[in-house]
Amino acid sequence: MAIEKKPWSSLDRRTQTRVAYRTARRESSRIEQYGPYVQGISVGLSAKESEGRVSNTICVRFAVKRKSKKIRKPNIKIPRTLPARVKLEDRLVQVQVPTDVEDLSGGREQHRNRIRATPRPDGSPTLHGAVACLVRDGNEWLYLMGCHHVIAFSAGTDNGRGLPNVDVFNQDGILVGRRARSAPFPEFGGSAIDAALARVLPSVDSNTVHDLLRRKIVSVSRKKASFPLRSRVKVLTPDGDTLAGFIEDHKNNGCTLPYNRGRFSVYFDELYVLHVDRPRTTLPGDSGSPVVVGGGILIGMHFWGNPGLNRSYMIPSYVLFRESTFGLNLQLA
Repeated sequence: MAIEKKPWSSLDRRTQTRVAYRTARRESSRIEQYGPYVQGISVGLSAKESEGRVSNTICVRFAVKRKSKKIRKPNIKIPRTLPARVKLEDRLVQVQVPTDVEDLSGGREQHRNRIRATPRPDGSPTLHGAVACLVRDGNEWLYLMGCHHVIAFSAGTDNGRGLPNVDVFNQDGILVGRRARSAPFPEFGGSAIDAALARVLPSVDSNTVHDLLRRKIVSVSRKKASFPLRSRVKVLTPDGDTLAGFIEDHKNNGCTLPYNRGRFSVYFDELYVLHVDRPRTTLPGDSGSPVVVGGGILIGMHFWGNPGLNRSYMIPSYVLFRESTFGLNLQLA
């Protein structure tokens, strides 16, 4: 009797995770068949992009590293999917587990500050973003700092109103925190600050949390600074460093930016505008990326971009760490 075949997308995420882990263990036991360049096999979220969006698919990830820079295209044969069987409602079905490749050799430095936000109890819609930094309040609670339109899921609504119950996952699909506080945004009236905090769950392993930022933010600029035109900074996106230069300071000369494909607009009066160097501009999913100078001094957070003009809009760090923004005395963790 033939085994029924079902698409991977028909499985719920818990079943997908269970099957992917089992498949990764199976392939790890015979890793040598993939050649000397495959360094490891694990489970994660696919980093493949389609129409500017990063895939949210649970997959088996192959970590690949060339042994020599002279070898441009090593003979590595990694299938696009791997067969697996799973028992559903007392019957055995076959699925194809998708795969992805993580290149560990050279190129742009990769960061692991990618997050995704999912509202409860639905859990189906998802927004991608980044973590700017890890902070603590006076009670020693640990928070992830990111954008309001991601962590509060306001970019998934038609009026910019944030949702109260939002789960935050890292790029490996591990639940790391829940929305806790937001800076003023449209529902509060007046000028907006597109920033929010997700409180880290006590049950989350500390290494998992701190792995969200491979590059350490060593300090934060808490005072308004004057930056010369075109002075150089780095935007640490999840896909690597992007160089940019200052072109405008909107303090007391605000601007209005559209959200959710123009369904609503938000007014800001404290922000910087950056010109991002080609060929890599900021993309959807980069919101929340830290902007740094020197050896890791945080000067702001990227929250909005115009890829057509190579523009990045940044909330200054002195605004993010001002006590009135979140009602907390925040310190870098």
